[in-house]
Amino acid sequence: MSGFGTKCLRLAAVALAASLTTTPARADGDEPATRTRAVAVPVPAPVPVPAYSDSGSTWTFGLKYWYSTGRIGYNYYNDRSTAQINSRLTYDRLTTNSGEITFRGSITDAVYVKGALGYGGTGSGKLYDEDFPPAITPYTRTRSEVNGDLNFAHVDIGYNILRSGNDAVARGGSFRLGPFLGLAIWREQLHAMGCTQIAGNPNICVPTISVAQEGIRETDLFTMGRFGIAGDVWLSDRIRLSAEAAYVLAHHAATDIHFFTFGSDPGTGSGKGLQVEAGIDYRLTDTFSMGVGGRWWHLESSAVESFNQLMKYETDRYGVTVHGEWRL
Repeated sequence: MSGFGTKCLRLAAVALAASLTTTPARADGDEPATRTRAVAVPVPAPVPVPAYSDSGSTWTFGLKYWYSTGRIGYNYYNDRSTAQINSRLTYDRLTTNSGEITFRGSITDAVYVKGALGYGGTGSGKLYDEDFPPAITPYTRTRSEVNGDLNFAHVDIGYNILRSGNDAVARGGSFRLGPFLGLAIWREQLHAMGCTQIAGNPNICVPTISVAQEGIRETDLFTMGRFGIAGDVWLSDRIRLSAEAAYVLAHHAATDIHFFTFGSDPGTGSGKGLQVEAGIDYRLTDTFSMGVGGRWWHLESSAVESFNQLMKYETDRYGVTVHGEWRL
């Protein structure tokens, strides 16, 4: 290509560049026309969901509601042996609403303490009081309405042998498992109101005694040592399954007051049993969770009362729980 041709190409390139950078005038010549240009708009980065902090309190406090039903039954023998049964008292369908305060706190990475303090009212139930020949002839069976109170508490210290995650706040897949030991009390006081004969004995509770009168009062206090295992596992960052089971050894203090006959009859003895509980929680926030669960207590005990006669007890209470828990 000649030098003239090369020069023409260069001039054309300069003119093209100028046309791309210069805003052309509008047709009426008043103001420059606006040209639309492609502008790069910055796209905001996704805002990450804040992760739960790995630091913070390892103490939790909660409130729990327990709807339960219970049964206290015992045989009353003629002496310290089981050769002759004189009476059988069965407190049944003891429907109770109770509330409690709970806590748990870590002492070290593996050692923790936990406990609860609760009170409830038994709104309804039945007492069936049976007496057998030859102590009472003919056989008698009476029915009374029951109300009463429930008190309970425990404090435990435990050690997590198996452990994954941070006690302050766990994530999905975290778990804890280990033994614990502690002390507990379980007290029930029951008032049997009125008396109706339902077996045909003409001499006992005939005519029927009004439910306005208290005929029998039963008080049972179990002071217990607990030896158990407890654990939990986080199925996700928010859902936790937990369970515990304890073998208990109990000292039993019992008092039976028959207002219409022999009066107060205290007795003491010992027993053993189980306390089992399980639940599922959902963590609503970093510091608060709610959950539901189930609980069962069972004791078998023997006591000797003031007339040197044996009493053999079987006591149960079971029901469902609803709770809320705060991390401080």
